[in-house]
Amino acid sequence: MQVKIVSNYRRPGVGHRPVRARLPADVRARAELQPELQSASESGFLVYAPLQPNEAIEVLLLDDGAFRFSLSSTDQEGESAEVFSVVMGGSSGWGGLGRVVAARDERATITRQEIDQLVSAMSTNVMPGTAAQFGFLGAHNFITPPEWNTLCVSPFNVPRDDGIPCLNCLIETDWYPQNTEFRFAFKKGESICFTHDTPIGQVVFVPREPVTLVGVPVEEAAVPVGAPAGRA
Repeated sequence: MQVKIVSNYRRPGVGHRPVRARLPADVRARAELQPELQSASESGFLVYAPLQPNEAIEVLLLDDGAFRFSLSSTDQEGESAEVFSVVMGGSSGWGGLGRVVAARDERATITRQEIDQLVSAMSTNVMPGTAAQFGFLGAHNFITPPEWNTLCVSPFNVPRDDGIPCLNCLIETDWYPQNTEFRFAFKKGESICFTHDTPIGQVVFVPREPVTLVGVPVEEAAVPVGAPAGRA
């Protein structure tokens, strides 16, 4: 199976290219389970954020329900400084409400256009009584062969120190290079951090299998899972 990797149009050309997932050597499992573990762990690619090698981001859920996104940059002397921060969302409603650039270091090399591209790669969903979600797009997207989709999951081999896994989702990548987005559910006060080398998630390529609907005529029963309207 051949999968095409394309650069995301948000901050194009910036970001660690996806790499094949690998099983760490120190993982232990019963001998009869090792083949399955190996197969699951090495399936697909690790995906990274659209960041330069000297950049890092932090996402924090504030007490008022808004997300604070900040980007730091390290100079040639090894000194790290916050480049800019953005507050997105609020106590209710979809992301983008009250979006404000709170800080920007004029010595930073990142341009205003790149800041706009990074902000456009984020999404939030904060609704009363539900978990707050933050989404971030990977630096690259995928195009799969016909009848194959992209499954976005937490990395099997790279557990996060903050303990916040990404939510699973399925993307139809056989007909359009949909954005590879990873979403995270937060509680107030929780935060996650990413660097150029920190995978935000893992993609696994899965076939679109037909399903049978019970209680409908036979000619209408076989429907490909996830097929767009008019493509069943």
